[in-house]
Amino acid sequence: MYVCLCHAVKEAEIAAAVAGGCKDLDTIGEALGVGTSCEICRSEAQSIIDTVLRNASQPENVCKQELISKNQASPLQQVINF
Repeated sequence: MYVCLCHAVKEAEIAAAVAGGCKDLDTIGEALGVGTSCEICRSEAQSIIDTVLRNASQPENVCKQELISKNQASPLQQVINF
């Protein structure tokens, strides 16, 4: 399910970023763009973050930025820029 339409970010991508060590909405926003445009998705994204952290046995300490490419255009951005 898409959570952030502005940046075409899915729930699974947010969960993966949290599992990779991104532990708060600001860090997720920097990595994926979630909640940085219209901000409508912020509460849903925070809920996903909270759920993943609550269910995680031992999350990693470092946010793995190499898994998240900030410079790669989202599918929505690709359509707009076409």
